[in-house]
Amino acid sequence: MAVEKHGGNSMSGIIHGIMAQANYRAWEESLHGKRAVDLGKKECTRCGACCARRPCIPTPSELKKIAEYLHTSARETIRKYFVIDRMWLRPEYFIFPAKTTQRDLTGEFVPSDRTFDRGYCVFFDQERKACKIYPVRPKTAREQNCWQEDDSKATEQALAAWKRCDIKKQFNIDFNEE
Repeated sequence: MAVEKHGGNSMSGIIHGIMAQANYRAWEESLHGKRAVDLGKKECTRCGACCARRPCIPTPSELKKIAEYLHTSARETIRKYFVIDRMWLRPEYFIFPAKTTQRDLTGEFVPSDRTFDRGYCVFFDQERKACKIYPVRPKTAREQNCWQEDDSKATEQALAAWKRCDIKKQFNIDFNEE
């Protein structure tokens, strides 16, 4: 039985993915109690829960702004801080900040067994509880509010922008999907 990415290449890959996702969700639940929504607040408490969830997805133009802010090329920024992925059953590839536990994958495609790695976004400063690229953080990060229902309009807009982008050509990045 052949299974398309993101389910793995076999039934054991699917089972591993389900277990990894369940494990990730349990870890994510451990962050509860500190979030604004848990405390009944309507402003960010800088707990880091948003930055511990799957990191935000910048558009290609936002990625270029992040690179400028970091005083490096977009290609080098991707190679140092970002990973490439594709949502299950969606054709477009996109780039997003690696989690701290995915630093070994920066500049590469995230294998399905690493999709739900634990950890904070590489741009989250855990000591200061602040975003290292705050002035140029993507719209998906600016619009995250744990005290409001998550509507993924910004994420859908970012994915639509990536759909129109050929990552390999535009950013001169070569990657292989698993």
